[in-house]
Amino acid sequence: MSDLGVIARRMAREHPTPFYVIDVKQIRSNANALRSAWAEVFPGARCMYSYKTNPLSAICRQLRALGYGAEVVSDMELRWAISDGFVGADIALNGPAKTRAEIALAAGVGATIQVDGCRDVRLVRDAALSAPSEIRLVARIATDVRGEYSRFGMTPAELDEATSMIRGIGLTWHGVHVHLGGIVRDAGRHISAICDSARLLRDIIMERGSVVLNLGGGFGPASAAELQRSTRPIAQAIHQALFALEVDSKCVVVTLEPGRSIVEKAAALVANVLSVKERTDCRIATLNVASNLLPTRCYRTHPIDFGRGPLEASYLLAGPQCFEDDIIVRDALGLPIWATATFCR
Repeated sequence: MSDLGVIARRMAREHPTPFYVIDVKQIRSNANALRSAWAEVFPGARCMYSYKTNPLSAICRQLRALGYGAEVVSDMELRWAISDGFVGADIALNGPAKTRAEIALAAGVGATIQVDGCRDVRLVRDAALSAPSEIRLVARIATDVRGEYSRFGMTPAELDEATSMIRGIGLTWHGVHVHLGGIVRDAGRHISAICDSARLLRDIIMERGSVVLNLGGGFGPASAAELQRSTRPIAQAIHQALFALEVDSKCVVVTLEPGRSIVEKAAALVANVLSVKERTDCRIATLNVASNLLPTRCYRTHPIDFGRGPLEASYLLAGPQCFEDDIIVRDALGLPIWATATFCR
């Protein structure tokens, strides 16, 4: 059992559940490991912590102290980041549904705005009238998702239109964003997206002298050692691809937006069983925690530690909400005392 599991068991005896246990020391270790793996290849690499993963100030302020920035997707997250001490270009406003107020606030504090489409440019145009300095704009590119363009970012035609619009208001691109989503296991799709964006990357370097290449997140939950081992080859492959594309890597500010990769394995969701019912094919254990606190349960199996057991019986672990699909885990052996999870502020 991990140290986090030992602590979770002890606290479950001392405090009412449900609650989260967070190992901030492990988060710091993971954060340093990820950044150092990339900095070995790209010395100026930056990490912007994804606030949507877990915006607790206790986590975010620790990451700021390590030199991380903040990636936010709403007015609330933007204001949290500001209150946590992030300033200016240390903040990146992302997302497909930005409001006029969010863009105005981001422009006012000097944050980078990652443009998802022409609608964002129209809102930027209004904000530019009162912004104290030039607005930093990064073009989010619609990457390939199972043979189709992602719903996030801009297609080539949309990018051309947005580029024309921003030039019309006297602004230019500072960089390119090519987040792929999901769990990134190799550099293949990143390299494909970079190939599609190579001309724009070179144009921005010629105009500004440097370019932001934001690779997003999606590296998956891991320990510090796993993060270094799995991401360093990706960084090396991307560096080689930039060289082949005649994009000067010394002028490229590689930026990452890690979230679950540095936080999820450093946290535990602690719960207790309220009741057990017998059914024909299984036993149903109802917990005092709902499935909405485990948003990744649908596509990733979370490890479980058992308070008693493991037993031979198979349990369906259900939440307390009054709808049939409040299911946390199927075919679990034994009754759980805690499971690792993502979590909320």
